[in-house]
Amino acid sequence: MRFPTPFRAAEGTSGTTTTARVAEVVTFRLRQGITTAEFLVANATTAAILAVTPGLISRNLSAGPDGRWTDHVIWTDQASAQAAAQTIITDPRVAPFMSAIDPEGMDMRHETLHWQQA
Repeated sequence: MRFPTPFRAAEGTSGTTTTARVAEVVTFRLRQGITTAEFLVANATTAAILAVTPGLISRNLSAGPDGRWTDHVIWTDQASAQAAAQTIITDPRVAPFMSAIDPEGMDMRHETLHWQQA
């Protein structure tokens, strides 16, 4: 396969003294009875909190036709990702967002970002 545009290496992916960017990937389903519109309203507060959280680079929230959602967040480093996770767990303003998610089958992982396409 040939790509028409070059790939840009993620910052911090070479050398031993730099910190690599981290991709946080969370997959989940909404609780039964929660609509997409309701969930996106609950997400607005979470998005506002994350927007001022140190280390956030980008965030995308998507849903597939099977009802499974993916929250894909890029952080500057693992420490920022972990600190944000603690904020999400403890900040009461995030409760409507978290309570809309079915905890059964929810999966969160943090991965080192090796490259990204601009």
